[in-house]
Amino acid sequence: MKGRASRLITIVKSVLKSDRVVYLEDGGRWLLIAGGDVRSGIRLLSKVIAVLVGVLLMALSARASFIIPFTEIPFTFQTFVLVMIILMFGSDAWKTILTYLMLGFAGLPVFAYGGGLQYVVSPTTGYLIGFLVAGLLGRYLSRGRDIVRLMLTSITIIAAVYLFGWLWLSTYYTLIVGFNSILTSMYVAFLRGIMPFIIWDFMKALAASLISYEVYKFRGKLKVLSLLISEVV
Repeated sequence: MKGRASRLITIVKSVLKSDRVVYLEDGGRWLLIAGGDVRSGIRLLSKVIAVLVGVLLMALSARASFIIPFTEIPFTFQTFVLVMIILMFGSDAWKTILTYLMLGFAGLPVFAYGGGLQYVVSPTTGYLIGFLVAGLLGRYLSRGRDIVRLMLTSITIIAAVYLFGWLWLSTYYTLIVGFNSILTSMYVAFLRGIMPFIIWDFMKALAASLISYEVYKFRGKLKVLSLLISEVV
């Protein structure tokens, strides 16, 4: 039994180093082994699917929104989805976010207020820029897998979104609304664009960190299980 298993493993390893797709028949069971370019194609396809799923979730979370009277910025679940994407995708997160922004500015209604080039002068544009910056920082932020590092990463993501959202909203109040003082614009932008959302976004960051932590723990258990099975075989 062990001899046949070792021969099968040797064949599998040789195939994985090649560029072929091979079917092996073992006791009536057919095994599909993909190697080389085939595996690269599968990885590329999985990344494309991940980007599309991420874009869909970003769009749905943006449209599921509500607005309160004293601010132009809507309450959404988008920062929760953003944090999840960055924590789970890591260095590839920016691809999902960039695709989302390109589709939105191209005219698809994936933003909270719709989409199109007119969105460039929207009061929420700065937050969208913050999304991309946070995504680009993803390769540096998401290296830890313990709950403390995940939480710190989540807070850093929210802070980056707040910073660019606040700076743009201050500019919006000065250039578009017509406030006479930049200091007044910055103060009002802080009151309307950040203060109402701090607790809301902190709760979403905490939830995203806890979910990501559980997902990573589950992945770790699967890897341990696969190693145990390989040792038995």
